[in-house]
Amino acid sequence: MLHATSQKASRNGHRRNTRVRFPGIVADAAALGVRRETLWKALTGRWRLPGLLHRYRNLKTARINLKTVADVSGAKETAKELGNVEQKTKDAAKASPGTRTPHQRSTHRLK
Repeated sequence: MLHATSQKASRNGHRRNTRVRFPGIVADAAALGVRRETLWKALTGRWRLPGLLHRYRNLKTARINLKTVADVSGAKETAKELGNVEQKTKDAAKASPGTRTPHQRSTHRLK
């Protein structure tokens, strides 16, 4: 996996700097129950998935709030609480039928 300061080889063998546009996107996608590519395409605007973007914003807000609470109070149960938030997000994703990927939507129409 590439990090913010890592370099990637190009076709001609020269190294070029890469950057991280969405830190933690892999963990966020797993928490939302989608693939990283799906979340990236939604965040960059290539796909219009308003439900996914709404759940992503809620997840990020919840993580920021938990992190702030942990910094202020020094709580040790933040990881447990964060796991609960991620589980609730996964449950909401399963309960919401309108959050299928484009591939799932196209195969659903064929049935």
